Amino acid sequence: MKADLEIEARKALLRAPNVMIWMTNEEHRCVYCNEAMLQHFGHQDLLGDAWLELIHPEDLERMRENQRQLLASPLFGFYRQEYRSKRPDGNYVSMLDISFPRFDEGGAFLGYIGSAVDITRQKLQEERHRREPVVERQALDISDREKLRLGKGLREDICQGLNGLALKAMLLERKLKGRLTPAAEIASEIRSDLHRLAFRTKEISQSLFPALALDEDFAVVVQDLAERAQAHFGARVSCHLDLRGMATNSERNLHLYRIIEEAVTNALRHGRARHVEIHLAANAEGKGALEIRDDGRGFPAAAESPEGLGLKVMEYRAKLIGGELHIQAGPKGGTSVRCLF
Repeated sequence: MKADLEIEARKALLRAPNVMIWMTNEEHRCVYCNEAMLQHFGHQDLLGDAWLELIHPEDLERMRENQRQLLASPLFGFYRQEYRSKRPDGNYVSMLDISFPRFDEGGAFLGYIGSAVDITRQKLQEERHRREPVVERQALDISDREKLRLGKGLREDICQGLNGLALKAMLLERKLKGRLTPAAEIASEIRSDLHRLAFRTKEISQSLFPALALDEDFAVVVQDLAERAQAHFGARVSCHLDLRGMATNSERNLHLYRIIEEAVTNALRHGRARHVEIHLAANAEGKGALEIRDDGRGFPAAAESPEGLGLKVMEYRAKLIGGELHIQAGPKGGTSVRCLF
């Protein structure tokens, strides 16, 4: 009775509509494919060695070598192999074969029985996940380069041009000085406006093109960032930096600078903080710890929030320098952004 049930179960498995089954003889030539496998490959000839003609050219030699090894030394156990095979429409799909040896009642080796699974979707997902970090890194590098280019352009072209115009306006104001005419007042207003625009343009330039690129001291650059944020938002931004024992690394400093910039902006713009503290120190082994604390109302960590993308970029920058980013509520409110690297 038990033997009959086992035979019936095997027959049902071979007829299963979604399970592709194949069998080979002792020479590892295909002698059987069930209906599910034939349908998957459009009823193409798969018997004998015909199935090898459908293998992708880049995988064919590897598959033939597998055939030779199995003929020379059959594996009497679990066997797995992956390859790409052509469908009737000309497209290749990724297949996973899992097989086991077959034996007759006397223990003689009869060949293999295996199940084939189309893993094309999984392989595409794996490839996408593998490429994502590379694409993200490239996108971040492009973004940084564009910021540097725009910052230099603002500093070297626009700022200088505005200062030149302000100088001309000052000369015009001097020529008109003492004359009670609208032109003199207008010249004075133009000069003041141009000076104000030049100063604002310089601020924007410094945010896009930090002095890191000029090999200036990192502490000076961060202090400059704090002063500009303080002046722009009318809040207090204090720096507590101790870089003793921390090796100089311009790429790492650029990522740290951008993390600080994003965290401070989030705290002031979205958290409405009145005080932000920037702490950076290194331990005896040269490992660093960066923390930005604020007394604001905090900001949502959801990806849909306005700050969601900024948080993801901070996390990714932390990974690029071998660190981790931790964001949590402060003990007395506000937010703490910590980067350990």
